[in-house]
This record gives sequence, structure tokens and C-alpha cells, in this order.
Amino acid sequence: MTKLFVSVIVPVYNGEKHIAECLDSLVAQDYDPKDYEILVIDNRSTDRTPEILRRYPVKKLEQRQIQSSYAARNTGIQAALGTILAFIDADCKADSAWLKNGIALFADATIGAVAGAIQPQAATNPVQSYLIQRNLLSQKHTIQHPFLPYAQTANAFYRKVVLDKIGLFESAWISGGDADLAWRMQLQTQYKLAVAEDAIVVHQHCSTATGLFRLFMKYGHGAASLQQKYHLQQPAMKQNIREIWYFFKYLLKNAAFSYIQVMSDVQKYKARYELIAYLGIKLGKLRFFLGCS
Repeated sequence: MTKLFVSVIVPVYNGEKHIAECLDSLVAQDYDPKDYEILVIDNRSTDRTPEILRRYPVKKLEQRQIQSSYAARNTGIQAALGTILAFIDADCKADSAWLKNGIALFADATIGAVAGAIQPQAATNPVQSYLIQRNLLSQKHTIQHPFLPYAQTANAFYRKVVLDKIGLFESAWISGGDADLAWRMQLQTQYKLAVAEDAIVVHQHCSTATGLFRLFMKYGHGAASLQQKYHLQQPAMKQNIREIWYFFKYLLKNAAFSYIQVMSDVQKYKARYELIAYLGIKLGKLRFFLGCS
């Protein structure tokens, strides 16, 4: 296969904690530097992210109109020179063979997109332990989606020609845009999605209960976006409100929080975080139905 020029696209918002590790891994790829570019799109950062970016040989772009990782990725796509687009998140580190292994499957002309493996960084607190146990961001779940498989954009590769045909990410979405893009590819073209287990990135999970709640609220919003666009089975807004109300009644009636107090530490943390994740998803869906971003 002729060596392909690759555009690596990294959206970032207030990523001062992780962006340096991400970029260190990208500039150290086992791939000829002449054959790939790194585009980092700053999505309204207010921390030290711009200062850190200046230390690296990357193309620095900005997306200031829309606060959305998908809008930032679209800015990168429009500036990209590569025939292959490689997506990674700012809180991920790429294995040195990530690019080489990820694009290898494009030797098959029928492959339009590739999902790489997303592995968790070792946990340093109970929230991260819970998310690892839950297999957060595992591509094994997304490629088995009951509607159609998809690749999460923390580790995904696309032919540029695919996006030329189907269009860009839904720029206003806060979650679910990766599934939407992969589904449009499969519904509107003959291209297929493949999996490269040896194209590995390591993801740093969130570490606080607040971050966990916000994450799952975002997932709930994205799930509702997909359900509406693709007419998937979904509960109506009233049903979502009713479920949340019944859930709170259940907690009060059964003294769930008192019960949590007598659990072991491991059980206690898991139960608390399951509650937080459940409420986050339900409230995220409710926000979607109410028209909140």
C-alpha cells in the first residue's frame, strides 16, 4: 500500500492537565514525520492550553464560535491536508504504533473508517476505578451497537473522501456525534467500519463525582439526539420525568442512602456512582427534550 498522508485532529478545551502528554505521544509516532500532520483546535480554552501548544510542532487552530468538540473537529477537518483523518482526544496518549497500525486496514478499499482500541489509564481514585469496571469508552460496546456499529472519536480513523461524501460532524451536538458520523457513512455509502485492536490509545478518565455526573448527563443528551434523528425507540419526555420522580421516591422509601452507609467501601462507591450515572443520563435526556444544550 502506498504510504498515506495522515492528518491527526485533536480538539481541546482547558486541557492543560493532559495535552502535553497527548502531544508528546503524537510527535513520537513510529511513522515518518513527513507523512503526517498534527492539528490542535483550541475550543475557547481559558487555562494554559495555548501556552503549552506553542511548545510543539503542530498546526494550532481555533474554534471560538461554537463550544463543542465536534465543531472543533470540523475546523480541523476543513484545514486537513491528509487523505486519512485520525481522531484522538486531548486526554489520551497514543501508543507509538498507533498511526501505523490504525491506517494499515485502509489497504482494503472497502474500509472507510477504523476504530482503534481505547484502554484506561490505571486508576488513582474510586471514580476512575468505577469507570474502568464499567468499561467506559470500550470500543467493544460501540461496535456491537444494536442499530449499527460505530467508532468513538477518542480513537477513530476516516478516509477524507468519506466526509467529502457525507458531510461533517453535527457541530451543535455535545455527544453522540461519533455514532452519527459512522452511521451516515454506513447508510449513505458502501464503505465499511473495521476494528484495529493494535491501534491503541490510553485514556485518562475523570476523577470526581461531579465530573462523573457531567459526563453521563452529556451521554444522555447524546443518546436522545441519536434516538430522535434515527427514530430509535425512546421514552417520551413525560416518561423521563416520571422515571426520575419514581427513582427519588424509591430512594426515600427504601432509605437507599442509609443502606449505602453499611456497605463495604467498594460496594458503597459503586452504588453511589451507579446512582450518579443513572441520574446523569436521565437528566441529560430531559435537558435534550427541554431544548437545553
